[in-house]
Amino acid sequence: MIDSLKNLLNRKIRATGGGLGERIKASVVVSIIDAAIAGIHATGAAVKARTFRDGIVTVSCEAAVDAQEIRLKESEIIAEANRRLGSGTVKKLRVTC
Repeated sequence: MIDSLKNLLNRKIRATGGGLGERIKASVVVSIIDAAIAGIHATGAAVKARTFRDGIVTVSCEAAVDAQEIRLKESEIIAEANRRLGSGTVKKLRVTC
């Protein structure tokens, strides 16, 4: 018997313990952080959100000066992201260079 795609996807999501949902949420958070950074810091690809886990977004920068600016504007970036995502979703940025 051939299973419907819907049934297959639902079984897979249940089997991963909802892990797929968490990955989708992380992807949305990373996109929103990128948009918040772009609104505050116009560097193009020099600054990029990479991962989201346990309220922490990892942001990578190509230059130390970009990393410093992101650290200085961290509260603004987090406030904008949480405005769009819901209060308390993003708690901290981890900035790497």
